[in-house]
Parts: sequence; structure tokens; C-alpha cells
Amino acid sequence: AVAMEQRAREMGKSSEAAVYRKYINSMKKKTKKMNEDWSDKYKKSINCDNPKGFSQKAHCQGKKKKIFKRVFGVYIE
Repeated sequence: AVAMEQRAREMGKSSEAAVYRKYINSMKKKTKKMNEDWSDKYKKSINCDNPKGFSQKAHCQGKKKKIFKRVFGVYIE
């Protein structure tokens, strides 16, 4: 779609280019929404009793710290 938009612009057809741009922007919105949903789903799927890899371990440590602060009202920096 990006290539088609560029071709339309080069040929001076701005209305056709606008149609492609509208489509591109709508797909960007859909992709962003999907990525947000996937990350939430992924975060919920992490087993903090047995984290796999550095990123999951860091995620679980942050989660534990947040719970500790909420329960005890302690703010440690």
C-alpha cells in the first residue's frame, strides 16, 4: 500500500494517494491494538514461580515489588 501511495503521488493523483494513506493509517491502528492485546496476554501467561529467561525474571521482580508496595504501603527506591 505504501508503494501504491508513492506511485500515485508521483503521478500527481493526490486523491488516490489519500485513499492509500487512509488504509495505511487504519492498518497501523489495528496493528497497534493487536500488539497491546498480545503483550497483556503474554504478561498474564508468565509463570512467576518458574520464569524463563532474563526478561521474564525482571518482569516477575517488578511485579513482586509492586505488590509489596501496595500491601505494606512502603515506598522503596
